[in-house]
Amino acid sequence: MVFTIASMVNQRNRRVSTTSDGWTVVTDDGKLSAQLEYTVAVSRTGFEVMTLRLDEAPLSDAQLLRVRFENHG
Repeated sequence: MVFTIASMVNQRNRRVSTTSDGWTVVTDDGKLSAQLEYTVAVSRTGFEVMTLRLDEAPLSDAQLLRVRFENHG
């Protein structure tokens, strides 16, 4: 399965609208916003973030275990 995680941070509030092109999203108050998007592939044996930047390193096995433990006890 492949899916995208896309977050949007707005300068003032969360109200947004989609323009007539059906794709572009703008803030209702005209303030600045920023979007960050990752594409993640998930399989039975694990996952891979497909859209890491060159300066972003994948998590090590130890980091993954720590994240899983902290989130699931």
